[in-house]
Amino acid sequence: MKSVSEILSQLGLGHDRQSEDAIGWQLLDQMRAEGSVVLVKLDGERTLDPYTLVISGGPLGENYFRKDGSSINELIAEGANFYDGLIWRGEALDPQV
Repeated sequence: MKSVSEILSQLGLGHDRQSEDAIGWQLLDQMRAEGSVVLVKLDGERTLDPYTLVISGGPLGENYFRKDGSSINELIAEGANFYDGLIWRGEALDPQV
């Protein structure tokens, strides 16, 4: 799995030593700019896997990414790799994660 900074560099979007957190949010915003819906949920009622990331719509068509986890940064990296493989590099992946 690529790091979020590797994906950002591949897209030609310089990051000037930004933190991995900032880079991840920049990638999510790029997905939004391309027409996808990006939903980040922080659920205070759950003690296990309190974070949810959903990426759908736009260039993804019927494909989507949805996953719960204990680290928002890990979810962003997984979502960015999903989107990268399906849209930015156009590789066939199992779309429903």
